[in-house]
Amino acid sequence: MFFWETLQSYELADFLMFSPAVYFRMVEAYVGSWWPLALAFVLGFSGTLWLWYQKGQDLPVWGLLAAAWVMPVPLFFLGRYAEIMTAAPAFATLFALQGALLLIARAHPVKGPAHVSPIGAWGGASLMIVALVLYPVVAMLAGRAPAAFEAVALMPDPAVPLTLGWFLLVGERRLLLWVIPFLWVVISAGILHTMGEPDYWLLPVLFLLAAVGAFLLPRSGAIKN
Repeated sequence: MFFWETLQSYELADFLMFSPAVYFRMVEAYVGSWWPLALAFVLGFSGTLWLWYQKGQDLPVWGLLAAAWVMPVPLFFLGRYAEIMTAAPAFATLFALQGALLLIARAHPVKGPAHVSPIGAWGGASLMIVALVLYPVVAMLAGRAPAAFEAVALMPDPAVPLTLGWFLLVGERRLLLWVIPFLWVVISAGILHTMGEPDYWLLPVLFLLAAVGAFLLPRSGAIKN
């Protein structure tokens, strides 16, 4: 009984191992060192999307999606985040596993044409634009320093809308591929909420929209492979 009363006296913030100021200073220093890599990724990924749209070659897209999950493993989780968060290696494992699952999914595609609703396709494209272009603006809108922006392929959060946007575009509904993105949405939103950040709701909303587009909207029109 005493243990339970003691536990209830704590808030989630009491279990956080770092202050928001420490975390975002770390992010600023990290992104400031690697931002050219993020820019190269955005340009390269845009090129692979054009190649897929024009010629139906999707392997480069899947490869770069996997890279968006794997690159934060050594650079962010193990290289920076592990210094202030003991769970960082576990997060790194999740991201490495998701990268591997994406490559396996490409190697073993679902047989038959995928069917995507027009709304789902537009939603998928919108999610990818959010991840590539608009996510870096979130830091400023949330009142943080512009240098602490969420750069795709460097920070973990943008990998979720980027990947789910692609899933909507190609009609990818295998549930196993959605599990780790969902887990990260819960983890990231929980940490941001605990730190008192006003944008903690963004990633859950994007995931919910993607799930609705993938599993609830009517499916029509076979897309090219």
